[in-house]
Amino acid sequence: MRGLRGKTAQEAQADTSLLSRRIFSSPRPRKMVGPSLGVSLLAAVFLALPAFSWDALARLFLVLAAAYGASAALTLAAIRALGGRTFLRRTTLQAFVDACTMLGFVAVVALAQGIAWAAQGTAFEVDRPRLLYLGFAATAWLRHAVWISTADHRHVRMAVPTALTFLLGFLAVKLTFATPLVDDALALVLFAVFLAAGVAFTVAASQPIRHAFNVNGLPLMRSLLDHMTDQTEEARRELEGFFDTFAQPAEVRTGALALRAPQGDRALIVATHAHPGPFGRVAGSDLPAKLRTALSDLCPFVLVPHGPSTHDNNPANTTECVKIAATVREVLRDAKPVPGGSEFVRASVGKATATAQFFGDVALVTASLAPNPTDDIDSPTGHAAIHAAKAAGARDCLFVDAHNSASIAKGVVHFGSEESLAVIEATHTAVRAARDRMA
Repeated sequence: MRGLRGKTAQEAQADTSLLSRRIFSSPRPRKMVGPSLGVSLLAAVFLALPAFSWDALARLFLVLAAAYGASAALTLAAIRALGGRTFLRRTTLQAFVDACTMLGFVAVVALAQGIAWAAQGTAFEVDRPRLLYLGFAATAWLRHAVWISTADHRHVRMAVPTALTFLLGFLAVKLTFATPLVDDALALVLFAVFLAAGVAFTVAASQPIRHAFNVNGLPLMRSLLDHMTDQTEEARRELEGFFDTFAQPAEVRTGALALRAPQGDRALIVATHAHPGPFGRVAGSDLPAKLRTALSDLCPFVLVPHGPSTHDNNPANTTECVKIAATVREVLRDAKPVPGGSEFVRASVGKATATAQFFGDVALVTASLAPNPTDDIDSPTGHAAIHAAKAAGARDCLFVDAHNSASIAKGVVHFGSEESLAVIEATHTAVRAARDRMA
């Protein structure tokens, strides 16, 4: 019997990295003006057929362009007034998408008219106001999904921004064509149907993460986008709070090497087996920067290379990073200075290359599979390499993963693999050679 295996944090992070490539920055607002007007004009041309007239084209174009232009500005104002968060570049992009939605409906009808004309020699008439009402109402589905995910996760508050394109289009059509009450009622029903579809979609989309972690995925999506856009503290705290809900306690090895001059410490190398991740400035993602800030009073240069660890060892929040800094201070307080360092030695075994240099009786080791990609050397391999360094004559070892991540999700070194054994043996060889060459 074969069971289902859950993804490791490393595999999940690789998937996330690949998905993040699909996230894009909204174009600048001025760059969307031309495309929105162009799509509106094309839709107006289709609507003006088959009995084309310049007067009808102008009126239809004005209805569409005015509704979308006003929607971009008013949506921004409405969301911010209701306590949400968005930007003009997002609302102008959404207005363009709304215009494309209308164009889709109009183009289908125009194609049907063309087919009818080709088959029968005459095209059927279309109730333009009703078609416009349908197109404006259809924008509610996607608009609600977008604003719920990016601006504010509360459905009631986002109902107004969701409805703005429809309301503006409804008003423009009503004033232009003097539609009867039955058409107005039909438009409202269509809007309610599309709004309900948008609400149902967002609720269904958030269910997997709710079932897995008992949290609402919509605020997380908004916090993720906020953090990627402006790296706000509120978004960082929200995401770290989420990671805290399923984080597991772990003992993480941390060592430090201070390079001193007569006037004091000049540089500090922190070799920790905590992993920088998962993204942005959340938790341990900017671990080197956080440790550099926390230890800046000790020396001017704090170097934090990648240690032997995978995304399973990502710190869950900023507080955990501070614990690493506290450990470094404790290590340095008890450290005894030793003069000089040994000769720098390199050794290669299979795909693996390791370098070693002694400082006193402690070896500083780096390892890589270069020129092959080396995404992460896992912690068991790192610990085994440290034991190999001790067996080669070092009292202790600071192990650094050179992390030649040339390809996403390729080159992870798992304990017991051929690459892992090569890293361990190369470490032993390099440390032994460095010890033999010590003055």
